[in-house]
Amino acid sequence: MVLEEPLLEEEDNKIPLPPIPADVPRFEGWVKKKGRQMLTLWKWRYMVLEHNCLLWWKRIEHYKNGDAPWGYLDFNHIPPHISMDIKDEIQLEMPGRLYRLYVKDEKEMANLSKCLKMQEQYTRAWILRAQSDALESDLSTSMKNFKRP
Repeated sequence: MVLEEPLLEEEDNKIPLPPIPADVPRFEGWVKKKGRQMLTLWKWRYMVLEHNCLLWWKRIEHYKNGDAPWGYLDFNHIPPHISMDIKDEIQLEMPGRLYRLYVKDEKEMANLSKCLKMQEQYTRAWILRAQSDALESDLSTSMKNFKRP
């Protein structure tokens, strides 16, 4: 006697999605930035972290006037790697880029660090959700195309 496996109900073969990540708090303020090159000098930039991007301007007036940012990092598809291995510095690493950030005030430094770490977690969570959605879609398609002998 051959026992047949029960067909999985639609609800049974759903892959649980990771939770929706918490919103990243906005950061705005003066940050000392050191760029990619080893001989680059530290430069003060007015930075804003919002909408999954870290943007910076040379002067606050440029930001207030709505001018295009001097530079930016987009975290929508690639999460930053944040570390604080060096005292009083935040190291922000993206593929092929390493930035070192410094803020004078300890509270502001802790706030920027917290915001950047939340950004890293946020981007990673959304990537996991997108991968889970794609996997669920593939599984659903496979189950529909599967034919029993």
